[in-house]
Amino acid sequence: MKGKTIVIGLSDIHWGSEARSKYLYNDKFGGWDTQKTVKIVKNYCKSIIAATKERRYNFNKVVILFMGDFLHSVSGFTGRGTPLKYDCIREEQFDYALTSLVEFVGQIATSFPLVEIHTVGGNHAYEAEIGLYRAVEMAYRNQDNVKFEHYASRPAPFLVDTTLFLLDHGADSVERTYVPTKESQLKTHVNSLLVKKPELVAKAKSVLFLQGDKHHWKHIEFDNFEFIMFGTSLGVDQHADTNNWNNRARQSCLVLDETGLKEVLHFYTDELIK
Repeated sequence: MKGKTIVIGLSDIHWGSEARSKYLYNDKFGGWDTQKTVKIVKNYCKSIIAATKERRYNFNKVVILFMGDFLHSVSGFTGRGTPLKYDCIREEQFDYALTSLVEFVGQIATSFPLVEIHTVGGNHAYEAEIGLYRAVEMAYRNQDNVKFEHYASRPAPFLVDTTLFLLDHGADSVERTYVPTKESQLKTHVNSLLVKKPELVAKAKSVLFLQGDKHHWKHIEFDNFEFIMFGTSLGVDQHADTNNWNNRARQSCLVLDETGLKEVLHFYTDELIK
């Protein structure tokens, strides 16, 4: 039987983010801090490996998506100057993220024969995040089964077997540009992107447009592509709580076969934190 590909989403991790319980109304986790983020990422990796072993089919490749906003902000502000709540910044925040990511990639690389990592920057700490991605790549520069592809364009187009990916964090660090939220505008936006890449479309049996940024999961099927918005593993943050935005925090993986998307695996924060 031909093996499948598992696509691991890492979206809006926000190492450095803090939320104090006394300021929160919808607090399910006793506040939030970087230690919780580190634990979630570690347990997410373990859960992915366990979930793949439970399945009766084999995985011949792993694709990891670094989808942006890994660093909450090494300066304490977003790229456009919005002040943030944090429990660590600068070198300390960078070190937490780097250590967690190197461990994450290492565990995955020992469990699967080939690991392909595709990276896009977020809107919170783009410049530092690009350095973070390169630092993780350097940790595996002599490991033949780990390959990195970094993208500066929005979106990032690439093929995984016969599935065409358009990967976009969802918001820009400098320009006030966002992926459209209305379905009609989103459909027009994605189709206008596809028209400009006929050489990739010709090789694809399916198309996935993926983004993060909004901190919740959404999956919409259009006639010629599927749209997936990945969530966040942050259990709670003050900005969302003040706006009464509630979701079940998660990281998610996709399973692909030769025809496209076969299965979606969700790994929820309230389970990973235990």
